[in-house]
Amino acid sequence: LLNLTFTKLVDAATVNTTRITLHNGQAGAVDYTLTGGTTYQPAVPRRVVTISLSLGDLNAIKAAYPLVSSRVTSYLSVANATLTDLYGNPNIGIAKADSLLADVYVDDTTAPLIDYFDLNMSTAVLTIGFSETVNASSLLGSSLVLWSGANVSAAVSYTIVS
Repeated sequence: LLNLTFTKLVDAATVNTTRITLHNGQAGAVDYTLTGGTTYQPAVPRRVVTISLSLGDLNAIKAAYPLVSSRVTSYLSVANATLTDLYGNPNIGIAKADSLLADVYVDDTTAPLIDYFDLNMSTAVLTIGFSETVNASSLLGSSLVLWSGANVSAAVSYTIVS
């Protein structure tokens, strides 16, 4: 989730997430402009806009390490007219050089899950698909075990050797 706080009430329905860019610093080399997401539409106008990032954006952000990997690498800029207030007045943009440091940062504590795997015995290639972008160099081959059947107690196991 991305929570944005404004100085006045804003119309959350007018948010254009593709005009929001994350940076790893005001002069940082890593930038990412959102491509989508869902804006929470409260029943009562508020100063806070909550955006649920799309899966594509989340994966791209994780792949762009060190972008938003800690509070000190979490900066945000917005283009002019990213949203409007309740009277239809567009926001004034915030340039990268003036980008805002996150007030609050919450670490990603959700462990990735294996979604699928493919094993090609002709090429000796094991492909593993995860629920989110992962750091491939952190995978320990010796922690992978292939089983000859679904019933683990009756199956033969094969430990992968890196």
